Amino acid sequence: MRPFFAFLCGIFAVTQAVHAEDSGAVTLQLVPHGEAIKGRLVAVSARRVQRPSDIEHGDFTIERSAHAGESLTADLAPGYWLIRTDGPSVWRSSQVIAAEHGKTFLIDVWPSSTVEGSVKSDGAAPLKEISLYFKRVPDAVESPESGEITAPVTDGKFRCALPAGTFDLRLHAPSHISHFFWHQVIGAGATADLGKTVLKQGQAIFGRVELPRGVKADLSKATVQALPPAMGEGLQPLVVGGALLVSSAKVTPAGDFQIEGLPPGLYTLTAHSCVDNQSSVGRCRPAVARTSESLCECASY
Repeated sequence: MRPFFAFLCGIFAVTQAVHAEDSGAVTLQLVPHGEAIKGRLVAVSARRVQRPSDIEHGDFTIERSAHAGESLTADLAPGYWLIRTDGPSVWRSSQVIAAEHGKTFLIDVWPSSTVEGSVKSDGAAPLKEISLYFKRVPDAVESPESGEITAPVTDGKFRCALPAGTFDLRLHAPSHISHFFWHQVIGAGATADLGKTVLKQGQAIFGRVELPRGVKADLSKATVQALPPAMGEGLQPLVVGGALLVSSAKVTPAGDFQIEGLPPGLYTLTAHSCVDNQSSVGRCRPAVARTSESLCECASY
């Protein structure tokens, strides 16, 4: 059977929502993830929101504290509430619940860690801010699935808090190509130094390749190509020299790829592999390389 590819790209935010019914006292059970934060004092804040997506506006109106592993009771009016946890050695995180009289909600409490490093641009202007996106590696447990934080850059250095766990990290600055750190193991309370990074100005398309369910193959032997409009459906140049415009990148064993140095424009992505001496090609709808960097938006073809 010839494998085909599905391209998955994007950033995922984890929230938890429960349908609201009655009002009244609810119980918040603080669930510690890891021995390092069991019994730690946790600050718990609650804020009323109109819908689960309203997580960035308004002030927290209820503030309590309890130890990780314990529970607390709060009188919450009907509707959605944003619950935030914070404290020493605790990663600040939020999840959405909806008040229901007498119900117990499990609130995740994650141990924190610190990530630091030095970063600069290959251009003349110094960087002022970076973003760090983290995604839990497959089969890793006891850590949030994904998230993104921003941090200021001072004198070429940054420092920020992340949950403890094993993650793939993506370091990014506006108008620059991202730099990836694969399979970073960050222990609870530990500090991970990412070293010195020089971010290149320019455009890139990055994403992930996956095989269909039930198909096995070595993804590290696959290649992804970005085909500009100068290439036709038959992969033959429509203009003289068009073949020179094709850019490609190898795929990591986990299925990730990044194609750098692309001029802004519309591209069709193809994935090529060879399994059992048979060549297989998967395609996705066009991706756009903009003035800085773009995630491809792809599906199986």
